[in-house]
Amino acid sequence: MNASRSPHLKVGLLALLLLFLGAVGAGAATYDLTAEATTLTMPDGVSVPAWGYKLTGSVDAATVPGPEIRVPAGDSTLIVNLTNSLPEPTSLHIIGQTMTLPGAPTYDGGRVMSFVKETLPGGTVEYRWDNLNPGTYMLQSATNPAKQVQMGLFAPVIHDWADGMAYEDVPYDDDRVLVFHEIDPEIHAAIDGGTYGPGGTITSSVFRHPIYYLINGAGYPQTGLADVAAGDTVLLRFVNGGLETHTPMILNKYLSVVAQDGIAKNHPQETYGFELNAAGTMDA
Repeated sequence: MNASRSPHLKVGLLALLLLFLGAVGAGAATYDLTAEATTLTMPDGVSVPAWGYKLTGSVDAATVPGPEIRVPAGDSTLIVNLTNSLPEPTSLHIIGQTMTLPGAPTYDGGRVMSFVKETLPGGTVEYRWDNLNPGTYMLQSATNPAKQVQMGLFAPVIHDWADGMAYEDVPYDDDRVLVFHEIDPEIHAAIDGGTYGPGGTITSSVFRHPIYYLINGAGYPQTGLADVAAGDTVLLRFVNGGLETHTPMILNKYLSVVAQDGIAKNHPQETYGFELNAAGTMDA
């Protein structure tokens, strides 16, 4: 039958196409996040101004790091609708992953301020990834990262290869996420007070001197990690949201490092410690 001469066949093909497109869209993991100012309490009781993410509509304050973003196994599409409650533009990207329709960079006096489209104060913008690879990644601000990421705009992203399997041939029974970062309260105060940057009291993050080193926003051992069952194979997902290299260690035990920056290793590396670079991830 000649399709060009059969209107019924054309309608049927169109219906199938629309059904297919609808099925693709329906499987997308969608998160609504709000970026807003918050306050962190340090281990010694000092309150430090920060910026963080929270689920839009939640009555709880934004957190540092932001909420875990988990994309179901078998689904490669992630949509994040970002609402900006900060006093300046912000944006999103996932390090190592390609954004769909990223938009154009923005500039300030010839200097790149954002690598992707921005969300203006009070606005909401969709950020989408249609080919998200399995792995552990970090979502963070793509606008002036030395400032905004330092203030706390980052969150872990987790996408398994299959249910109960982080990567091909890497099964696990349970997992825990450990996000490392550090804080210089003087820089945070300068950003919060509007005196950070050229001509301000602190002109650059080059002059930062962090005094607090945190895991999941808290001082050790207050990491908020739940217990795991004896005998379980536990996957530890290490994420560095800070600007310095951290060196995680497990005392009296060896780790089997299975992936770095979302890329599975051909052969697991047995070690009791490793370097976790800024914005990097490790699965062990």
